[in-house]
Amino acid sequence: MRVSENESRLMDAWRRQLAQEYRHLCWLYRVQLRPPLFEIREGQSRAGSWSPGLDTLSLASWLIRDHSWDVVLEVLKH
Repeated sequence: MRVSENESRLMDAWRRQLAQEYRHLCWLYRVQLRPPLFEIREGQSRAGSWSPGLDTLSLASWLIRDHSWDVVLEVLKH
């Protein structure tokens, strides 16, 4: 599936915002964790998943598109 340039820019913006939110949560909870690689996936059935060997946190595109940012942050926290 080919992603349009606008969709690609939108996903890049989402990843940047997720990284910023992650840093803020680490500061808020006073934990020092390495930031993961954030991946936005199309067609993913789970809201989010963690790949420990790759240090990758994947979030479903439908989660970000169809739900409020507060819901996205709750998934990020878990």
